[in-house]
Amino acid sequence: VQGSGIRDVGWSPDGVFVAATTSSDELHVYYSSNVTPLFSVSTAGEETYELEYSPDGTMIAVVGARDGGSGNGQVEIFNSMNGSLTHSFEPAGEDQFYSVDWSPDGSRILIGGREDVWIYNTGGWGLNRSINTNRGVLNSIAWAPDGNTFGTCEAWEGSGARVKVYEVSNGLQKWSYSSSTSCNSIAFSPDSTQLVAAHTYYQSDGASLKVFNADTG
Repeated sequence: VQGSGIRDVGWSPDGVFVAATTSSDELHVYYSSNVTPLFSVSTAGEETYELEYSPDGTMIAVVGARDGGSGNGQVEIFNSMNGSLTHSFEPAGEDQFYSVDWSPDGSRILIGGREDVWIYNTGGWGLNRSINTNRGVLNSIAWAPDGNTFGTCEAWEGSGARVKVYEVSNGLQKWSYSSSTSCNSIAFSPDSTQLVAAHTYYQSDGASLKVFNADTG
């Protein structure tokens, strides 16, 4: 994608396509075999961040944050084959959304904002649950492959940053790790037993990967 910074990339579940969001507030999708374009669409003028394919590959979720008045931050759901916008919403009327993931069965979607996490049912796009994390931008969120827990990864704000894991069934926190620096990204192992967190450079946790027991932290 010439002339634009790349914000995030993702593969379609079948490996046929690769998608990217850009600093020009666009979503681009390409054939992975020869990198020819499938489509490109505007993401409505907000500062675009993460993208994530739905588990069945039919949808692409894109999240963004308000960008100085040029567009509202929102969650957008695109048809993965033609780029048509099928749904958009702003959880709790907020305008700062930074991270997104789908439940393994695709029935729910997880959205990370600033100090808040929302779970929406994808059948009718109704709110399932919201959780206030009480600090900072959620740079990354991840739903465990077994579907039972999800993790959050905070940017540094005020007195710190944290990696946290929550129960999906009740929204209660299982554990929290306080970091000396911003957490940039998290990912569960395929068997859901471990969680890895990547950190920026600062003090003891700086420029490190931390691998946690996903059940106990």
